[in-house]
Amino acid sequence: MAQVLTQTPFEKQNYSQGGLRLLIRELDVPNKGYQYIGNIHTPDFAPTLEFYEHFSAASGAEVKDNEAPNKTGYKLGFTADEMLIGNFKRFFFAGAPADVAADADAEGGPDTVIAGKTGDLFGLVYGRQTEGQRGDLVVRNVTDTADLVEDTDYEVLTIFGWTFIRLLVDTHSGDTLKIGTGAAAADPYEYTLPAHKSLKPMTSLKLEVAAILQGPAKVGVNFEWRIPRAVIKPDGAFDWNAKEASSFKFALELLDDSATDPAKPFGEVLFYGRDNAGAALI
Repeated sequence: MAQVLTQTPFEKQNYSQGGLRLLIRELDVPNKGYQYIGNIHTPDFAPTLEFYEHFSAASGAEVKDNEAPNKTGYKLGFTADEMLIGNFKRFFFAGAPADVAADADAEGGPDTVIAGKTGDLFGLVYGRQTEGQRGDLVVRNVTDTADLVEDTDYEVLTIFGWTFIRLLVDTHSGDTLKIGTGAAAADPYEYTLPAHKSLKPMTSLKLEVAAILQGPAKVGVNFEWRIPRAVIKPDGAFDWNAKEASSFKFALELLDDSATDPAKPFGEVLFYGRDNAGAALI
């Protein structure tokens, strides 16, 4: 007897043309709303389900007579190609980013280095300088207690906007040099500090979140998974690509929330069905 199908395969009811979107809300920050993590490419979503198998002996052979789940969970591995500060924070296991104001006259140094041979380069610790700030630099030979002469003993140059000292002679090889300003290079030099956000890696090793996984589609079904508890963490290399979009690889691992809602320990999937108009419902 031929099998009768209630839905013909390969029609709109049976497949979806769309993608995934992920919103997360950090649970350790009170009253913080959901934020998109960015576009998601190449998602890899799978249950982490393991079973205990029981066997009994019958007629000299082992027979499987029972199995029970002993590990349940879900993991979503995905790539996000948005260079958002939140993704940097999550990749570097950092705490909340700190805002740092711009400072056109920030101070650094003096720097101490050991002189090498002719052509050796020494980049400043804080090398983002204006032409005027570079012009104030003094290089002191601490070993010989004498200042070096610019354009005779050394020259100041920039590489990708960073200040370097390049030696022009071998005379000072092995001596201790100090790079600063003022008499005997004893004072700090100035540099330009742009406004930025500061992250401190490896200071927040667990990030627990609530999440909303959206599956919008131009053609086919739409769904949404509302996840009450999960951890998000890096799951691969940071792909800083010169030719294509750079990306982060993350994993979202769901956590059991049965203590809060025993009926929905891993949240709830909302299946919206097929959108006959051909537009995403989400």
